[in-house]
Amino acid sequence: IHGEPGVGKTRLMLDFMASKGKSLLTNARPGDTSVIYGTHAREIRLYLEGNPDLELEPWVRLELSRILPHLANDPPPIMGSEADKMRFLEAFAWLNKTMYQSGYVAIVMDDLHYIDAGSFEMGSYTIGLF
Repeated sequence: IHGEPGVGKTRLMLDFMASKGKSLLTNARPGDTSVIYGTHAREIRLYLEGNPDLELEPWVRLELSRILPHLANDPPPIMGSEADKMRFLEAFAWLNKTMYQSGYVAIVMDDLHYIDAGSFEMGSYTIGLF
């Protein structure tokens, strides 16, 4: 949805989401452009807080601990290759797939113009899988 600030885009989106079922609303914020993966770290944290019984696969937990360190006891190995980056993106895709399988009908990002480049890449990769 695109339009001038204050015209009701977020409200329209919230009303539409509510009519469709269970969804996750997250948002990019001013300053996110300078924090790599910051936007999606917030989204993942929000989802996990709302679903405390979700059991993450160990490899997913390790990969997501790159942006949410509290998910693992030890830091993950350095992401040094394209294969490492793909495994990280696959972990995010696994989480999104799990969300949809558990009954979520939508994941919506508000204020997309603030999103950081890393989160944009993560989202683009995941959307391409669905």
